[in-house]
Amino acid sequence: MKYCPACGKEGLQYPGNRYWNCNSCGFTLYNNVAAATGVIFFCLNDDKSRTILVEERAMDPGKGKLGLPGGFVDPDERAEDCAVRECQEEIGITVSEDKLQYLTSMANTYEYKSITYKTCDVYFLCEVTAFEMFRIKKAAVMQQSEVRRITTIDIRKDTDVQQLPFAFVSANNALKQWQTTF
Repeated sequence: MKYCPACGKEGLQYPGNRYWNCNSCGFTLYNNVAAATGVIFFCLNDDKSRTILVEERAMDPGKGKLGLPGGFVDPDERAEDCAVRECQEEIGITVSEDKLQYLTSMANTYEYKSITYKTCDVYFLCEVTAFEMFRIKKAAVMQQSEVRRITTIDIRKDTDVQQLPFAFVSANNALKQWQTTF
């Protein structure tokens, strides 16, 4: 921003990348982060490997790369409600909140149309059986504007996660944490 939205004068300051401040009228606008969620659907296999459900993104940022069901938290919405809503919207799967288990939160950078947004991504786990994972994958109804396809990936060793081409570093980091925690 170049001009103050309150008085219209030029010369906004942006100290510490935290807020805009107008020296002319004293206006202050804080640059708060946006909250977002992601859900790691997983099942434990008989051979001790794990299978996760991933999306191929149909839009930027990260078009063609992998993502997890999730998205931005709406005003006055809890993170849990956002996770449930985004699973329904993106892949057509109804998840009850009691199936979600908090995993972690991660700082992230979301670049969209030449604007950089800082986000706090809240990740949840949703453990399902192998049969439920199969049903989810087959029954998923993708939101075509956001999701190109849905697939599952077997995770056999820790390095498997590091090699996955996720659109956002926070998803890779959340999966790494999940691997070491559970």
